[in-house]
Amino acid sequence: MAFPFLEQFLALRPHLPAELVSEGARQRLLQQAEQLPSHWCAGSFECRLEPGLERVDVLVCATRGSGGQDALRQLLATGKCPPALRSCRRYLEEWCRPGSALERDVPLIWLEYDLHPGRPEPVPLVFVGLDPAQIERLFGDSAQGRRLSAPEVSRLAREGFCLLNGRAPEEAQLAVLERCAALLPPGGRMHHSVTMPQRGSGNVRFGALLPSEGVDAWLREVGWTGSDAQLESLWTVVGRTPGIRHVQLEVEPGGRPRPTLAFDYYFDDAAPRLTGEESRVLSELVRRGACTPERAEAALRWRGGETVSLPSSAWRVRLDRTVFFKLTAHEDGRLESKAYLCFDARRVLF
Repeated sequence: MAFPFLEQFLALRPHLPAELVSEGARQRLLQQAEQLPSHWCAGSFECRLEPGLERVDVLVCATRGSGGQDALRQLLATGKCPPALRSCRRYLEEWCRPGSALERDVPLIWLEYDLHPGRPEPVPLVFVGLDPAQIERLFGDSAQGRRLSAPEVSRLAREGFCLLNGRAPEEAQLAVLERCAALLPPGGRMHHSVTMPQRGSGNVRFGALLPSEGVDAWLREVGWTGSDAQLESLWTVVGRTPGIRHVQLEVEPGGRPRPTLAFDYYFDDAAPRLTGEESRVLSELVRRGACTPERAEAALRWRGGETVSLPSSAWRVRLDRTVFFKLTAHEDGRLESKAYLCFDARRVLF
């Protein structure tokens, strides 16, 4: 089920850690919540972990049917489109159109709003999903559902970006995306793609879900231009443990993959306290200067959940709070860290 973002934000606001979300950032989040229409099933607050970086961005998610798609369809059918959705209206309309390729192959959408001070109407980044089985994987069934072929991945990205930007990325950039999909190791999937003209960038960012043991070879095969030292710096932090790793890279105009590389690191949100491996990860981030102990601990305090009453729901609503870190290795050796304070909502009996 999906609920108004403003209602969810007001229920979550007491849990936002002051160490990461300043009073000014809270006000910007509230303003965006008041401007963002329709219903959403999940979201995230993106916080910088490095000291002195106070900007907090917000992401919202809608899934097929009652997870937000139906509410968006009803909103768009009125002929009115609020400013917060105006730039992506064509994409949303196609995603909501029964029988369309986007409706068939994209089970959910994410919108990201960069909340810079002094910019009252941010234009969202829209993540074009590339995995028809993404929802099944969210519930732990990583083997279920078909994987798009490499040409299908390229076609889906081209269609999405044409709807969002009025044109596709360069063919050279799409060719890299297609190569990334064609060279996936067993168990790997393309995850999403996003363009960033709102940030003044012509780059295209890709995300892939890869088995840890297949990451290094895949990066070499797709033409990633970063160094062994960059890659090893990420592995030193996250550890070469078995499992699926979310890997993100960017491709410049002309088709050159940039050296910048990012991994996501997920914490065991069901555990009452950090495992030994998770404590090691945090210690390594602090040692590298990517965060302070206080900011890392503040992010981890977000984890939990509660059952609340929302004005729009006759049923009680469970709001669960989870967290993951995004770690980015730059060409100059710098390691950047962000915390994503995630939430998702569902109706419950009690």
